[in-house]
Amino acid sequence: MAGYVIYNLLKKVEQYEEDIQNKDEFLKSVKSLSDQSYKKLKELDSLEAFESDDETGHFFSNLKNIIVTLDAYFKNYTK
Repeated sequence: MAGYVIYNLLKKVEQYEEDIQNKDEFLKSVKSLSDQSYKKLKELDSLEAFESDDETGHFFSNLKNIIVTLDAYFKNYTK
């Protein structure tokens, strides 16, 4: 009986570890994409005309917040 319980718990832990790895990979790809997008937008907006505009400036700000949040996640959880 104890062997069955241990086996089931081991399977659950393995599944949780796999889920965490999949989510980390997903977050890494989102971070990479957001970094590339932000760099491209900054490149296109060399005069900062878009960034200072209200509507597009809001987009720049949100994208930067996403990048900062993802950076904080990876600094805290991928040591």
